[in-house]
Amino acid sequence: MRIVALIPARGGSKGIKNKNILRIGGKPLIAHSIEHCKISKYISEVYVSTEDSKIKEISKKYGANIIERPQEIARDSSPVLQVIKHAIHIISPTPDMIVFLQCTSPIRRDDDIDNSIEKMIEGNYDSVFSATKNKDLFWRSTDNTLKPINYDPNDRKRRQDMPLEYIENGSMYVFKTKKFQQENNYICGKIGIYEMPREYSFEIDEYFDFWLCEKILERTKNERD
Repeated sequence: MRIVALIPARGGSKGIKNKNILRIGGKPLIAHSIEHCKISKYISEVYVSTEDSKIKEISKKYGANIIERPQEIARDSSPVLQVIKHAIHIISPTPDMIVFLQCTSPIRRDDDIDNSIEKMIEGNYDSVFSATKNKDLFWRSTDNTLKPINYDPNDRKRRQDMPLEYIENGSMYVFKTKKFQQENNYICGKIGIYEMPREYSFEIDEYFDFWLCEKILERTKNERD
């Protein structure tokens, strides 16, 4: 089985300028995801899809192959499905399975990727995504009307008695290429969840996220040392 990793990384960023190459935990943000892939015993190649020259340079330095992303699918509004389709068209031979990582999620344990791949294989899933357990109470505002989503305020349960829910954390998606092509979705077919702790489930979108992830990376490094 041929398994490759795909990491999308645009040069533009509205929230944090040049986010994907800013240094965090002693290295560029994108380097964390590339290194996580490089230590996997299953991934044969790592691909970074980008239009940005600096991201290309850094990604090559850390051992990734570059997919030249066309400008028309490198906009802020470009759907990620287009990026995956373009990558599948470029990668040869076509992989059996793709590990799709967001480089804005730099916090993973060394074995998270391989464990998610093994879950795919052992559970005979078509796709697996990473998630963390949720015990929060959600409300939705529609036309200035508030409605509870996942609980009844008239029958308020203790958090430990709430039904099990998961939050998609955006860190990892593993899927079979053929099933993706059939369903036009990377969460497809028979779906499994790879559970990650909450402290490993933060994405960097704002400067506070950057600060928080920096602190978590420092703590995990100290624990390893």
